[in-house]
Amino acid sequence: MKKITKIFFCIMIIAGGLYFVNTYYDNVITQQIEGLFTPPVETTVKIHSAQTDKAPTIAQQVYNQLTDDEKKAFDNIYDALSKCQQSTVIYSNIETERIFDIVELVAAQHPEIFWWNGNCSVSAGSILRFDYTYSREEVDKINNEITEKAKEILEQIDPQGDDFEKSLAIFDYIILSTSYNNDAIGHIEKYPQSSTIEGVFLHNSAICSGYAKAYQYLLNMAGVDCIYVSGTAQTPNGTDGHAWILQEVGGFYYYTDPTWGDSYEASGNNDFISHTYFCTTSDEINKTHTCDEECYKTFVTANDCNSYFKRKNLQFEQYDFNNIKSVVKNEFKDNHIGIEIKFETQEEYNTAIKELFVNEDIYYILLSTDLLSKNIDTATLSYNNDDTHNVIAIVYSKKT
Repeated sequence: MKKITKIFFCIMIIAGGLYFVNTYYDNVITQQIEGLFTPPVETTVKIHSAQTDKAPTIAQQVYNQLTDDEKKAFDNIYDALSKCQQSTVIYSNIETERIFDIVELVAAQHPEIFWWNGNCSVSAGSILRFDYTYSREEVDKINNEITEKAKEILEQIDPQGDDFEKSLAIFDYIILSTSYNNDAIGHIEKYPQSSTIEGVFLHNSAICSGYAKAYQYLLNMAGVDCIYVSGTAQTPNGTDGHAWILQEVGGFYYYTDPTWGDSYEASGNNDFISHTYFCTTSDEINKTHTCDEECYKTFVTANDCNSYFKRKNLQFEQYDFNNIKSVVKNEFKDNHIGIEIKFETQEEYNTAIKELFVNEDIYYILLSTDLLSKNIDTATLSYNNDDTHNVIAIVYSKKT
């Protein structure tokens, strides 16, 4: 009897201790126990951080750069976010700022987690708390809507295309179907959807993080290896926070910025897509973009064989009237409203600007393309020159 009493007494002490600790940590232990029986949100895209027998993906390579303690924290954070848990404990001696870095790395691999609004905090005992935009019930409903929309989009893309062709189709779709939400700048708490895939798929409005995550989400569905990258970018107004994508095409790494692909929207040319930042090399993106994480700088490519201008035969060693006329004709046949061309040297780029717009070669080219001037409205012709990348965009309107 005494033995049973001792056992009961020990159990009471342990239970009391657990109750005290659980109360001190604001029910985190209870939440984690409940999390063991809570399934993650079932999303279309599944990305796992662990190594497989295949060549490691970009996400796996980033994950493998973490220490063992950081990997445990990464897995713990993903588990909590995927189950909409309010908090979790980081059982490692990791500095607070590094915990936040790891949270960002988790988010970079999982664009499907639209319900987290990006806010988190660390309190005593390394308790990491998350703020969510929706309840679990709302998450399941919205997730189903996003899944159906994403499948509908992918059905429009040729499954037989290579990674470049799939990426280009997805890139163009997002830009043509999405408007930049200027109202969300500085007021993201009022427009949380604008920074997630929900903004693009269900509201057709987003900021840079929403554009990038939606592109990443669809690339994942299409089987194209990629990861989300955040950092800063140089704009006419100075240096601002920004987001874009690192992806693989044809065995090489490239950077793609879908937000800047929509750069002509502000000038009223909603149907013209800029491809200057589609599958561009490290050297090209680094002229204007700087990523936050050192780990992304290991993914360097100087081979531009799969860049937009190389693949579309729109990159030139020198200015040649007949070559430019030929590509303009081809683009016009595809019902395009404009064309972008790139020159390999600053000298030839400057020559092209002079010949096309000062000496008016462009009008002769357009006249030869549309002999009777029935389709092209030359009165609305405009052009934009990008001195940083030696790219000239020629935008023309078709007569109605």
